[in-house]
Amino acid sequence: MRASSPPIAIYKTPLKGMDAREVKPQDAPNLLFNVDLSNRGYWKERPGVRKFVDLGAARNKVVGLHADRIDGEFVLIAVYANATNPAAKYMNVRVYDENGTQKFTENFYPYDNVNFFTFAKAGRFVYFCNGTGPYFELEKVGATISLKNIEFEEGTTPLALSYVKGNMKPRSFTYFFEQIVLSGFLGSTECPLTIPSEFLQEQNSPPRDLLNLQRDQINVNSGMVLASEPALWKSYPVNDPSGLFWIYNEEILATAGVNYELLLFGTRRLYKIQGFGFTPKRIRLADTPSVSTRGFCYFDKYVFFVSFDGCYITDGTTVRKVSFEMDPLWFGREEPQTTRHVEQQLQKGAYPFHVNRRSLNSVCCVNDQTRQQVMVCLPANDSETNNMVWVYNYSDLVEGSGQGKWSIWGSDEEPTSVGVSLDGNPFTENGAGAVTRNTKTTSLPSIGQANTTYNMFHWCSVTDDIHNGEQRIFAGNDQGRIYEFGVSRQDLREVRTYDRDGDPTGTDIPVHFPVAISLGLVGRVDSDGRIICTDVAVRRKQLSKNVDDSSTATKLQTVVRSEGEGLKHFDVSETDVEFTDTILNAQQGVSENTKSILNVLQLGASPTGTNTPLMNSEYFEAYARVNVPDEEGRAAYVDLYAMPTAEPHRMQISEVRVYANIKGGSQREQS
Repeated sequence: MRASSPPIAIYKTPLKGMDAREVKPQDAPNLLFNVDLSNRGYWKERPGVRKFVDLGAARNKVVGLHADRIDGEFVLIAVYANATNPAAKYMNVRVYDENGTQKFTENFYPYDNVNFFTFAKAGRFVYFCNGTGPYFELEKVGATISLKNIEFEEGTTPLALSYVKGNMKPRSFTYFFEQIVLSGFLGSTECPLTIPSEFLQEQNSPPRDLLNLQRDQINVNSGMVLASEPALWKSYPVNDPSGLFWIYNEEILATAGVNYELLLFGTRRLYKIQGFGFTPKRIRLADTPSVSTRGFCYFDKYVFFVSFDGCYITDGTTVRKVSFEMDPLWFGREEPQTTRHVEQQLQKGAYPFHVNRRSLNSVCCVNDQTRQQVMVCLPANDSETNNMVWVYNYSDLVEGSGQGKWSIWGSDEEPTSVGVSLDGNPFTENGAGAVTRNTKTTSLPSIGQANTTYNMFHWCSVTDDIHNGEQRIFAGNDQGRIYEFGVSRQDLREVRTYDRDGDPTGTDIPVHFPVAISLGLVGRVDSDGRIICTDVAVRRKQLSKNVDDSSTATKLQTVVRSEGEGLKHFDVSETDVEFTDTILNAQQGVSENTKSILNVLQLGASPTGTNTPLMNSEYFEAYARVNVPDEEGRAAYVDLYAMPTAEPHRMQISEVRVYANIKGGSQREQS
């Protein structure tokens, strides 16, 4: 099949990222779902994830995750809120090696499944806290791992400086210039000092209103930033100009080092400390608020961070927004310009991908250096938990040829449960978290679910490890699972069945995920014109089985919805109609009726039956003829959609063309 009409839209390399705005460049798609942009030569499917470890029963929300190297050995530290027993909730910290083998576990209090932990590694120590409980120090010496509450120490010059002795509870840790920087304090805490502060006039630190009358106690509040002495990570001097910074009437959520300066992420503004460690000077960098203690990460020379109105980058000198293309989804004003067919398929997930700005405190980020993109974990719609990932590919920004590109990733569905007890009545759950069946409490687990699926992209916490040029990315969800990202073309999702005694059975099964490319509104003509869409052509690389060769092969479909006025030959009330077709392989000089046997084309033969790839690793121009009737007009919405199957995607699209006939005159006049 060859297109008989001229192209009205062409999408070719370098392919653009998604642009959710109604008015956008013609060659920018309106939605890219589960599309990887790491190679600008084509659109391809995102990588998959696999389960790394299972922390136990459900409801174990991963509220802290940190991967690092201590003495050259990999450690993965996971902190989760254990609510398996509603009557005895507690926190648990576990340490795993690179193979997912547990090396350490310990419980602690108080229980808190709301506030997230942050970490800082210094030498053989890892420090972490969430602002509500103790400030922990995890130490690894050889194969021995120990955990203890922090005990503050005096520094090297105890007679000259005052040090904090009290129980500080920061939410944010930064390791910078061999110092541990604390911030994100919740409320105010009165902490004693080792000796009364001398309050030297020339340094004016700490300020008078932070001290009591005796100057032997300091009010550690949310606007304060404390820095330890170099290499003395338990010593915090308060009358050292380089050890204490404060912002009045503003909460400082986190800090980050950039170049030789320290960024302060405030709830109203972004600040920096110039001359950190020497003669510090506080500078207001931008009136851009921050939203999360974990809502930032590094790439190249920039710090990427999330604000109330979108995503920003800074190099410590300038600040600029990089998510204008995503504003309609950020502010919830518009929905992606998809066809109804694709919209129905995406309803299983986080569609329409509107950011829930009331729950941005859960936002976390990680830099995928291998693919040169930042993955931003966000809550969608009314979810209080992160359930989608926005991906910002910065490759063209770094090389100076663009501003970066966006796509959205997610799982194939939201968590679901189907459970039937032995007597045929469904499991239910009471307000206390106990599982009941009618009026009788059973011995089933507290989740009250039989066949349960979990959304792998409920990423509550993320972390990464880089070693010998290889990066590993880990994510923990709200059901006690830790996944490793980017290790396959498929997702490995766990499906478990709980029997009457609460014993789980089941195994990891490979599942696929949908891929959607919505081009949006294509080919709009003037107010009196008409567009008759005829064909959609896709140039792609054949890397997998042909749909005609294997019934389990992934099908790439094209869906076209016309934007019409009154349809003469359709007895419907809608003003538009959709047409769907499967993308068929074609190539100039090669018949459609072609099958492959041992990678040899047989022209004119029925395209059924072998499991050998058709023209493996060669480019094809694939067509779908949508046959939109003559009564359609104005414009068309065009989608490319790949159904999730057990067969992994190997999609590589390098060019898309939309063909149509354009006619003058209004539809009413011609009909």
